[in-house]
Amino acid sequence: MDVEKDGTEEHSPQSLTDLSATVGAFEIRFQKKKVEKEAAQNIAEQAAQLRQQALLKALMSIRKSLAKVARIDLGDRFKFDMDVDDWQGWPRITINLRERFSQKSDYPFFQVMAHDRKGQAIIELIYCTIEQRERLSITDESDLLKMPAILKKCVRTFLDTVEAQILTAQQADHDGEIENKSLDDFADTTRTPGDSALEGADDLFVDDHLKEDFFGQLPKVTDTGRLPTVNGPGVADDDFFLKEE
Repeated sequence: MDVEKDGTEEHSPQSLTDLSATVGAFEIRFQKKKVEKEAAQNIAEQAAQLRQQALLKALMSIRKSLAKVARIDLGDRFKFDMDVDDWQGWPRITINLRERFSQKSDYPFFQVMAHDRKGQAIIELIYCTIEQRERLSITDESDLLKMPAILKKCVRTFLDTVEAQILTAQQADHDGEIENKSLDDFADTTRTPGDSALEGADDLFVDDHLKEDFFGQLPKVTDTGRLPTVNGPGVADDDFFLKEE
């Protein structure tokens, strides 16, 4: 760098295009931000691991409770099936109501899903229909405290719906059996020793020697005489009598 006589610096063309200071400052700033980002990423990954571990722990506890539900005896026609799988990489537990001898699939179900989308650590309960659901975050202390009560409420609603479904199906079967029966199916086929004596009887309460001309043999009223009044004197035996023709 040359200094002119008047004291001003003389810049060379090379010094005017030197970016060493700019590059150096950028490298320092970039490395600093890179280290900070890696540290933050490590912290986020550690937090995500902790959330996912907590989700799995909560889901395993719920699975243990739901296994008792799946073992409920529903009779010969219906049963519970519990399936464990994953949905988009997240664990899922499903209890389905099954009909043993039918492929019908629109029965109530109970489902629990766990996922950590947006770092929220969500336990999702879906019961009976896809519209009925509860969402709880295990990172939210208030949600965590409410989880046992909400789980019980959802399971009870599910079981009440299952009970109504089974009873309705059984009633429909019973009504169908009644409709397909004829009156002969309800006839009493048991016989007693006296049944043969009653066969062919026209009327059990009329004697055979009376029923042919019974009403023609009745005496006719020919004279009733004077009828008694409430406050009047009684009538003599010969004032009210029946005479045969």
